[in-house]
Amino acid sequence: MVGPLRIDHAVEDAVLMLIFGWLALTRDRWWLFVMTASLALTVMVHFSMAWVPGLDHRADVAARLGLGVLTMASLLLGVAERWMAGEPPAIAGAQWRRRIRAS
Repeated sequence: MVGPLRIDHAVEDAVLMLIFGWLALTRDRWWLFVMTASLALTVMVHFSMAWVPGLDHRADVAARLGLGVLTMASLLLGVAERWMAGEPPAIAGAQWRRRIRAS
């Protein structure tokens, strides 16, 4: 922890932002862009906690809580969009699933 900046949380959110940013640029799903934007704002909140001396822990928690709700909503809306479009679940075609043989 450096002042009010929690380095471990900031690094986790920055890595997640990079992963979802890469997915947003390589896949054709809209919710990945929402997720990346939400994580980018979360990373900005982390850095603003270190740069703006007037902010306290409550401001950090409030901002990250609201962005966390946006993150979960984008995940759920992405699943709902796929379901409403009639697309099969991604797991249905997975090759790593083991088939149980009748003996």
